[in-house]
Amino acid sequence: MLVGSAEEDLGRALFARVVRGELQRRLPKATVRCFAGDPYAHPHGLDGGEPLEPLQSWSGERASAFADQLDCAVVAEGDDRSARFSMEVGIRNVEVIPDPVQLVARHVSAEVREKRLAYLRLMEWYPEVGNALVVQGDDGITGSASGLAKAIAALVQERPATSVVVAELSSSRGSSAFAEALEEALREALQRQPYRLPSEVEVEDVIAAVAAAGGFIGTSVYAGRVAMAHGRPFVLLDFDERFDRYALEWETGGVLVAENVETVDQAFERAEPPVGPPVLPSRLEELDRHFDRVAEIAAGAARRRGGVGIASGSEVEARLAALRTAHEVLGRRAVVDRVRSAELVASARARIADLEEQLRSIRSKRLYRLYRRVRRWVRFRR
Repeated sequence: MLVGSAEEDLGRALFARVVRGELQRRLPKATVRCFAGDPYAHPHGLDGGEPLEPLQSWSGERASAFADQLDCAVVAEGDDRSARFSMEVGIRNVEVIPDPVQLVARHVSAEVREKRLAYLRLMEWYPEVGNALVVQGDDGITGSASGLAKAIAALVQERPATSVVVAELSSSRGSSAFAEALEEALREALQRQPYRLPSEVEVEDVIAAVAAAGGFIGTSVYAGRVAMAHGRPFVLLDFDERFDRYALEWETGGVLVAENVETVDQAFERAEPPVGPPVLPSRLEELDRHFDRVAEIAAGAARRRGGVGIASGSEVEARLAALRTAHEVLGRRAVVDRVRSAELVASARARIADLEEQLRSIRSKRLYRLYRRVRRWVRFRR
């Protein structure tokens, strides 16, 4: 059981995806269920078809039900402040580990990213050629959209082959107002239309867009970690001083932060090109050690329980397994259908372009021009 909270739906989606994947890689026969005290702000593609289950109101009965159903509980919460709070309420031996989202590159293959990127380009949400600079924010900094657009335009001017992609990532702070304001301000500052990644995209689409970009600038810590995991430079926007700098330094091993629009270009220039590996090998090794230990504890708990409750393979778990299998099959089918639809649209567009070229060629020929004159003369005679 994973219990987490985050302002960003992307953060919880990535966290659930990575932790579930790491545990199931070590415990292939285990069922991992993900819970949250406050499920996603708005259900959408980020949950990958497996939304977080609500914890519901906590009570003795609820705790008893979990004890019957689960062999092991993994509580996932923020940073060292969460550890201090846990110890204050009596939970001992609490250890805080680096954010597992840094392992995201393991869980979305290059092949999947390429297919997703092809889809985004077909939908004209991502540039076909050149570099992309993905920019994101939330409604908490909407007032800075105009100044940020000017700073982004200055960056792009120094990088002629770069296009700007405005990514709308859902957040408890809101995201649509900022995305609209930034898009309008960029249109004026760049003298061209920026690309727009809508909030309806799936988590793999966001990963593909950031992983293929020349950099990421935004308030999303988790999109920044996706960038870091793929060796892309990123700058975190902290215009309203919302972030704990100590926690950021500990979790990511260093991150460049822009405190106002005037420092965005300087911070980005310092962030590129990335120095060293995308994620420090020591961080990956530390995370692997922790997941190995969690898997060992979970396996031991299941053995001691002797196959009690849902973990024993009861009828409820059998149904859940069947539903997960059906979801996986439908998910693969949906991806195939999506790619095929994209291919059909691309083929139709190519055919339309070919017909338009043929029409222009016909109209340019001398015989066609003569035909038009004769037709006008006949109409005049009538």
